[in-house]
Amino acid sequence: MAAAATTSDPERHDLESLLRVMHSSDATSDQFATAVTTLADLSRTSADTRKALEGHDVIKRLMDALAVPILLETPERQTTAIAILRCLGNACYGTDDDDDDEDDNRVASTIVEYGFEWVHHLPSTEAQLKGRGATVSIMAVRVLNNISTLSTAVPTQMALDSLDTWLIDILASSMLPDDAVTYAMNLFASIYTLGVREPPTPATLSKERLSLLLSLAEKYACDPIHGVMSSDRLAAVSTSVCNYLSGGEGEKKQIVDFGLQGKLWDLFVLVDRLSQAPGDVKDAQSKSGETLRRNLFQGDGRLWDASMEFLKPDPKFLSVSEPVVEAEDQRFTQAQLLSYVWLLSDLADDAAFARKGLKDPLVGDIVQLLSQPPITETESISARKLSPYRLTAACQILSNVLNHGVWRSAAPLVQHDLIHTYLIADLVETDHDEYLHAGSYLLCQLARPNAEVRQQLALTPGMSGVCGRLARHHNPALREDAARLITALVRDSPATRQMYLPLMEEVSALNETHRAVREKQEE
Repeated sequence: MAAAATTSDPERHDLESLLRVMHSSDATSDQFATAVTTLADLSRTSADTRKALEGHDVIKRLMDALAVPILLETPERQTTAIAILRCLGNACYGTDDDDDDEDDNRVASTIVEYGFEWVHHLPSTEAQLKGRGATVSIMAVRVLNNISTLSTAVPTQMALDSLDTWLIDILASSMLPDDAVTYAMNLFASIYTLGVREPPTPATLSKERLSLLLSLAEKYACDPIHGVMSSDRLAAVSTSVCNYLSGGEGEKKQIVDFGLQGKLWDLFVLVDRLSQAPGDVKDAQSKSGETLRRNLFQGDGRLWDASMEFLKPDPKFLSVSEPVVEAEDQRFTQAQLLSYVWLLSDLADDAAFARKGLKDPLVGDIVQLLSQPPITETESISARKLSPYRLTAACQILSNVLNHGVWRSAAPLVQHDLIHTYLIADLVETDHDEYLHAGSYLLCQLARPNAEVRQQLALTPGMSGVCGRLARHHNPALREDAARLITALVRDSPATRQMYLPLMEEVSALNETHRAVREKQEE
């Protein structure tokens, strides 16, 4: 913004005249348009004009004008709407020499008092934006971004007025320039911040809009102009989904009721893939970037085709080069991925989801994932090892489904699909405690159907190694997993019990040792 200009007496008189015209009920539409357009131009450089626009009555008049459904087909009406928005946006800046937040608070309180219902009169869907031109809505996004910085009360009011639905619609279109995409993502991330959408917030999203929300990361994942989705954008979209679904049982239940568990899994996999992107593919213009785009979007344009290849990270994408990821970004991404793991786990624990059992398409896909070998047996680094979060989620989902009585028909998973073979091989070597925990719990569920299955599991190469790793782990929760798994394996089989007796004794001894150390520390 240009330096503040001092307003002379004639200019001040003109400013007052413009404000009178804007307030006058006798002013024609052309007079109103001229006044607002002039005020918008002046407010770019004039601090006095911006100060005048901060007035309660002025802001209310501007918002009243926007609240009337404006036919935007004509360039003149579009120009007027843009001028109104520019006045609102510039009013947010106040004077350049403000030493406190008094003006910002005044503007914010007026806007919050009025609300954001007027936004819903602006085009948002692709058809509307093409029909009327996207310029007005793009300006609205920029202005809303300005407004959102004024007060913490603004996102709450935006949530009350269901502004998230308008933002989702406009992001789902292909009409926003790059800066407006970032602003819109940040806006709905602020709306979905935990604690903002508290009662009495509006109803949950419709099926169509929830589906669009789950698809936003796919839409902006990678493009020829901007490259791979930035960590900030990924964080905005990913956090919004997690926070929305964590808002209550109603939101979470929507995923199952609407049959969107597959889309949630797809989003989780995409976040996982993007988090692993090596530094040499960050530029989508490069040859590596072209490879990344091909591997993110295959076949018919969906994230992954129906061949289930999406469940195996592509070795061309997951190069052995170290990802260039800031430590803070990495910690955030890991936390996000774990949030998805637990969200998916909770969904699978839902009785409505569990009733579908192994017939649910997502569960079928997960069985295939766990049953398949690494991409190539000769790879020095198994591709499966590069995605412990995906495998952790797969184990959690299948475990919870089996726990709802489905375990009675789970014997074929071991005897036919051999689902345990590569799982056990992974658990012997993984460094991820979450995967160890989830994998051992799944093995317990798989051991439930009958003695024959339990014996097959107990005699599988590597099973004793898994139990040993759990038994000797420094984490007491994983040592409990060891005891639980061994108990499940040796049930009804004296021979198997004898085979695992040394490990059972080791678990008991280690627990005694740790308990003694803990008691001594407490003393």
